[in-house]
Amino acid sequence: MMLRAALLTVLLSLYGCASTPVAREPDETGAEPMLATAGVAHAVVREAFLTASTPDENVDSPASWTDGDGRTWLLATSKATNRLMVYDGDTGAELRRTGSKGSAAGQFDRPNGIFVFEDKVFVVERDNHRVQVLRLPDLRSVGTFGTDELKQPYGLWLRSTAPGQVEVMVTDAYMAGEDDKGDDITPPLAELEARVKRYRVKFVGSGIEAQYAGAFGDTTEARSGYRNRSGAIPPTTDC
Repeated sequence: MMLRAALLTVLLSLYGCASTPVAREPDETGAEPMLATAGVAHAVVREAFLTASTPDENVDSPASWTDGDGRTWLLATSKATNRLMVYDGDTGAELRRTGSKGSAAGQFDRPNGIFVFEDKVFVVERDNHRVQVLRLPDLRSVGTFGTDELKQPYGLWLRSTAPGQVEVMVTDAYMAGEDDKGDDITPPLAELEARVKRYRVKFVGSGIEAQYAGAFGDTTEARSGYRNRSGAIPPTTDC
């Protein structure tokens, strides 16, 4: 009888949690979510083109840029080969590849996030711990920033704050280990208050001036996406 009661308690607990499921990444569920079967309102956009398959590049993030004549480029970061891929934004045809592994101007080390602002492209480099800014269309490097603060940066977003000035926000993974060594570990909650770094960037002549403006991040389990050192998501108070 006691065993049955304990089993019933467990089943009721699981049932209660089922009404408030914990979100999982697609690669954690084993299946990609499909909007067509999710019951979520959405619009279907007609496919414009397909770029050539380049699995060895490990392409990460895209961004687009339109020149003064109305021609559009699609730019993408290639994590495996440490360069940028450039495609025709109307046909998907590959136009060029630029960059190589290194820390010099115009070189990259694990480029991830990318963002185009006017005629500048901002590229986050995880393993160079920096953001590199290049000028379009020649993709010449005009400067870098963030090496003193960034640990494992990934994505970025920016907005204009004044003519010739932008605020840049960079997400920093802030891991305790390195994922290519199999020890990608989230640090203690108290250290997660710096998950997003802020910078003020000014375009000066042919270069840039960047100023670190602090960081922010939520250190609560409910808001941080925190996983404990076993890799599990801590249970919520409801369960």
